[in-house]
Amino acid sequence: MYWDNPIFQAHDIALIVLFIILMCAAYLAHILNIAE
Repeated sequence: MYWDNPIFQAHDIALIVLFIILMCAAYLAHILNIAE
């Protein structure tokens, strides 16, 4: 099964973390843009 492979699990976790970081960066940029 797909989730039985730890490599795929790590890959999905890395993608999720990267997505969260990108969303946080976009959110901060939005706040800084409003502040100016």
